[in-house]
Amino acid sequence: MKHWLIFVVSFCFVVISKGQVTWHKLGFEYYIYTGGKVNYQAAVNACTSMNATLARIKTKQVQDFVMEKIKLLYPGTTWKHFYIGLNRINSSSTGFQWNDGTIVTSGYTNWYPGEPNNDSGNENCVVLFHRIGLSSHGKWNDLPCSGKWRYICERSVEKDTTTQLQTTTNIQSTDKPTTYDKTLTDTQSAFTTTTTNNDPLEQMKTCEFSTIHVVMSSLGSIVGTSVVFIIGILIYCKKRRNHDVTAPPPPKQELYLEPIRHDINDGYVTFDRTDRRM
Repeated sequence: MKHWLIFVVSFCFVVISKGQVTWHKLGFEYYIYTGGKVNYQAAVNACTSMNATLARIKTKQVQDFVMEKIKLLYPGTTWKHFYIGLNRINSSSTGFQWNDGTIVTSGYTNWYPGEPNNDSGNENCVVLFHRIGLSSHGKWNDLPCSGKWRYICERSVEKDTTTQLQTTTNIQSTDKPTTYDKTLTDTQSAFTTTTTNNDPLEQMKTCEFSTIHVVMSSLGSIVGTSVVFIIGILIYCKKRRNHDVTAPPPPKQELYLEPIRHDINDGYVTFDRTDRRM
């Protein structure tokens, strides 16, 4: 019973606590995908569906920011590779282009020593390494686009009217109060995090009204009810044990045996010799 209860509670916890899509803001917003690994085209499609693209890491500031967020998600020494928005356009070492059309020439790069090398002749995509404790940590490498890795998305910061704070002050030199809008500056709005639910590759993490989520919601309700029921049974059984409540013994029944009557002649028939006829 205890093992079954642990399984049910663990399942509920996984269903409820599945992560949401978190965007980290630094000028642009960046989303680090932590689900199952996918190929390059699937990563592009996933970012596009969120009005985003694969991330363009054009400055050391963005590089350090992204690596810091990845480290928070993976604090251990596990190896993780992430697609970024850089692709090969020719076989030269500088023959790469960002997905916004910018050619990589003298701009910021962070290649691992000896890379890019187009080792297999079709290494047209670029990944970012997360390898804490190794020299390749944070470095870039060209790899085939068919490889399955995680990815980082980037999107422009959407205008949010809630960041405009309307403040009313009374100016002593005038008869009427003056109203003005105070908008958060870029410095104030930087390094913020927002959470949404729109990554198509994390359907199990969202609350969109799709068939799979209706099924999961129903399953969660059933499992939740089962957990409450099982906990109730365990509590009831524990109380019974604590109070030594036992079922009453069955009533005793006396067995009555009727005595057997014996024939005085032990079952043998006797004859009177005087009664014989001649």
